[in-house]
Amino acid sequence: MAKEGDKPIKNGDKTYTDPRTGKFVKGNPGGGRPEGSFSLTELIRREIQKVPKGKQKSYAEQFVKKLLDKAIKEGDHATEKLIMNYLEGMPREKSDVTIHLPIPILGGITKKDEVRKDNGDKKGNSTRETN
Repeated sequence: MAKEGDKPIKNGDKTYTDPRTGKFVKGNPGGGRPEGSFSLTELIRREIQKVPKGKQKSYAEQFVKKLLDKAIKEGDHATEKLIMNYLEGMPREKSDVTIHLPIPILGGITKKDEVRKDNGDKKGNSTRETN
């Protein structure tokens, strides 16, 4: 357990937590991947934008053309579905959650014009008024 006079925990020039409370301090960068760490996704994003020697189109353009050819020319249904899901998103499932039962609210009002006046008396000494 940290003592009251302890300094906040530091990582290089960045301060992350208060040792007394364990909470993030104001100005915390929010965590995430450490700077300089390996990211396969970032590597692929950089490389796919390059144009290979002897070609006029980038890897990304070639990839999209090949994907569209497979979907359209070859008629691959799975590829067509993949493309549509990326473009339009997955179809939303419709569901009906309508309940047709009376729901006891506010101590048991069951009729439209009936109001309970007992303030929740458990003994059953309620008085009801009809408007």
